[in-house]
Amino acid sequence: MESAPTLVRATLTAYLEDARSGIRQTLGDYFSRKMFDLRGIGAWGSDVALRLHEFSAGGKMLRGALVLLGADIFSRERDGEELKLSAAVELLQSALLIHDDIMDRDMLRRGAESVHAQYRRLGAAIGVGEPDRFGESLGICAADVAIFAAFEIVASLAVPGSILAAVTAMCSREMTYVGAAQMQDVTFGHSPRAASEEEVQRLCRYKTGRYTFSLPLSLGGLLAGAPERSLEALSQAGERMGVLFQLKDDEIGLFGGPGETGKPGGSDITEGKQTLYHVRMVRAASPSQRRRLARILGNQGANDREIEYVRSLVMELGVRDELSAEMTRLAEEAHALADTIYDASSAGLRIVHEIIEYNLRRGR
Repeated sequence: MESAPTLVRATLTAYLEDARSGIRQTLGDYFSRKMFDLRGIGAWGSDVALRLHEFSAGGKMLRGALVLLGADIFSRERDGEELKLSAAVELLQSALLIHDDIMDRDMLRRGAESVHAQYRRLGAAIGVGEPDRFGESLGICAADVAIFAAFEIVASLAVPGSILAAVTAMCSREMTYVGAAQMQDVTFGHSPRAASEEEVQRLCRYKTGRYTFSLPLSLGGLLAGAPERSLEALSQAGERMGVLFQLKDDEIGLFGGPGETGKPGGSDITEGKQTLYHVRMVRAASPSQRRRLARILGNQGANDREIEYVRSLVMELGVRDELSAEMTRLAEEAHALADTIYDASSAGLRIVHEIIEYNLRRGR
C-alpha cells in the first residue's frame, strides 16, 4: 500500500505536469509568432526568441502552475486566458533568473549553462574582445526582452478592463518589490556589515515569498472573480508558503550539491549569501568560530573542507533544527489560512494543502 506522502506526490505531480504542458504550449505559440516580429530587427531578435523560449520552457514552472491553481480554487472553467497569464509569469521568472545569475556570477542554471554564460561562449566563438562583458550585456538585454514580452502577453488578455487593470497593477507592484529587495540582497553580498535577522526576514518576504506564491495564486483568483476576502486569505497563505519556500531553498542551497541546486556545491557559502542560516549561525558562533567563518563566507576560493565546516557548524549550533521548526510553523499557518478561503472548491484546496506539505519536505 502506498504511503500518504507518496500519494500526495503522485497527485501533485500529475497536476503540475498538466500545467507545465499547457504553459509550454502557450510559450511555444507566443514565441513562434514573436519570431517573425523580432527577426526583422536582426539576427539577435531570432536568437533571443529561441533562447528565451528554451530557457523558460526548461523550468519547473511552479509560478505559472500556481496561476492556474489560483483560478481552479474557485472552479473557473479555463478558457486559455489563465494559460496566457501563466506564460507571462514564467517569462518574468526567466528575466529574474537571468539577472540573478549575472549578479551572482553563476555559470550554471538547472544543470546547464546560464544564459549569460551561453552568450559568453558565443562571444568567444565569434572573436569579441571581452567575452565576459559581452555575455553579461546580452544576458541583461535578453532578460529585459522577457520582461516586456511578459507585459505584452498580459496586455493581450481577453478579460474585463477592471480585471486587466488589477492584474497589471499587481504584477507591476510585486515586480517592483522584487527589484527593491534584490538591491538589498546585492548590498548584503557586498557590504562587510552583517544583516540583521529582521532585514533578512523582510528579504524573504519581498524577494521570494510574495512573488513566488502570493502573486501567482492571487492573479489566478483575480481572473476567476474571487471575492476580496478570499483573495486576501489566499495572499496571506501564499506569503507563508513563499517564505517557507525560501527557507527550504536556503537549506538546499547550503546542504545540497549540483544535483539538487543545479549550481556548484556550496555556492551560497562562497557568495556569502546572508540567509537566516547565515545570520543565526554567526550570532550563535564563538569568537574563534566567527574568525574562521570570516575567512570562508564570501570567499570564492573556499575549498570543500571549509564548506563542510560551515555545514557542520550550522548543525552543531542547532540552527538547522531551529529553522526546521520555523518551517513547520509556517506550513501550519498556511494550512489554517487556506481553510478560511471563502467559496473555494475542495479539489483546488486539496492541491494547495498538498503543495504546502511538499514544500516542507522537498529535497530540491
